[in-house]
Amino acid sequence: MSASVIRLVAALAAVSVLAGCGPRDDRPVPIPEGALCARCGMEIHDRRLACEVVSSGKARFFDSIECLRDDPASQGPRAHPYLTDYDDGSLRSLSEVFIVHGNFPTPMGGGLAAFRDSLAAQRVARETQGQVLAGVSWLRTLERKDAR
Repeated sequence: MSASVIRLVAALAAVSVLAGCGPRDDRPVPIPEGALCARCGMEIHDRRLACEVVSSGKARFFDSIECLRDDPASQGPRAHPYLTDYDDGSLRSLSEVFIVHGNFPTPMGGGLAAFRDSLAAQRVARETQGQVLAGVSWLRTLERKDAR
């Protein structure tokens, strides 16, 4: 094998390894300590209520579901929203969570929190005189709002 073929194979192998190791455009990114909300500019203090949108490989962080909902830059087909499961702190896609709208404090006062477990969401909704909405239903509500 010639030296140029060996270099080409090595270069292709390196590109394949690097491409496989890099983050996909739609993967959630851990919310950094002290991050600022992309919508209101407040520092994110309670990550259990925080969320993010990943679009074209870039993450935008929000201190509340309300800020994500109201941020026009977070809408669109390339935007991948992730909400933090209030109980375990993991970032979850909208299709994996139930959103509770209840009477409890949140950074922007909207009383919205996400739960992966439907029973936990129902319990919190009951305890806070709230209601449970599936994440994908909430997204459809957003889409209808944008269509106006």
